[in-house]
Amino acid sequence: MKICPQCNLAYPGEVDECPSDRTALVEAEEWPVGAVIGGGYEIAAKISQDIACTVYKALQLKRKQFRVLKVMNKHLASNASFVKLFKRGADQLMKLRHPNVARVEGIDKTPYGLPFIVMEYVEGWSLQEIIQKEAPLAPLRACAITKQIAAGLEAGHARGMIHRELKPESIFVLGGRGREKIKLLGFGNSQLKEILVGNQFRTSPDTVIGAVQYLSPEQALGRASKDVDGRADLYSLGVILYEMLTHELPFRATHASDFMIAHIQGSPIPIRVAHADLAIPDILNAMVMHCLLKDPKERPPNAREFIREVEYVEKEIKKGRGNYSAASRHREPSGWKFWES
Repeated sequence: MKICPQCNLAYPGEVDECPSDRTALVEAEEWPVGAVIGGGYEIAAKISQDIACTVYKALQLKRKQFRVLKVMNKHLASNASFVKLFKRGADQLMKLRHPNVARVEGIDKTPYGLPFIVMEYVEGWSLQEIIQKEAPLAPLRACAITKQIAAGLEAGHARGMIHRELKPESIFVLGGRGREKIKLLGFGNSQLKEILVGNQFRTSPDTVIGAVQYLSPEQALGRASKDVDGRADLYSLGVILYEMLTHELPFRATHASDFMIAHIQGSPIPIRVAHADLAIPDILNAMVMHCLLKDPKERPPNAREFIREVEYVEKEIKKGRGNYSAASRHREPSGWKFWES
């Protein structure tokens, strides 16, 4: 890729001078701020990069609105099967319309043919930032956030899309307390990474798909995407809810491999044991522990059922009955529908 330093337009590597002003082009490994690509997107900042894509904040010049551009990394453009998967994934994401999921608007390509996905730009605080600054969160606030995350997951799961990389950094919070709206990012990322990493993610903590602090046991065991369903996302959401309520993770570990072993074999510390001073209602503690069960069959069966659990817990807390202890039930393999008790 080459960039014109005069007009900031990008051109393929074989072009030596800008067709518009005859300025000599310069090599660029990444899109610099001010570069204009695709159908009129001006790069404002680089957001992140992984093995599949580089993500930018860009100004859509026609509408004067910011968008997120998810650009395929250059060295992958010659991989026809990956390009096909990238485009197919974009088509799926465009059909995923839900108020709690960042919108995917379309797919375009750079001047030299690199495909990129155009997404809604979400302006707000990441849940990671909120946890760092404000946790422990009040139980009802944590429940309200959790319920919206689960709703976004439900929409993805209904289309056969498992997130597999759920973490506070991929969750954005818009608005202020009492009217917070959640936007979930990152659907589709794990499938692309699994194709590129291949079977390495099954054996190496360095290539694991997902953030090790939030991995489900089945992901930590290296199971492929076809063997992981929506209950893996609910486990990750349980870890996030635990962190919102306590400002700590349910496992104590330092290295990636230690976290993976903890998810597979360790027992999460119940909130009321590790943080008795927080006075977390028993019923809420029990719900968190339900999500953190090792066997997916013993967790909430799907996001819709989990939302029902959250709604029940909210009602009980508001009625002052949140200290009802359902903890003894959280190991029942037949499913934990304590709202029927």
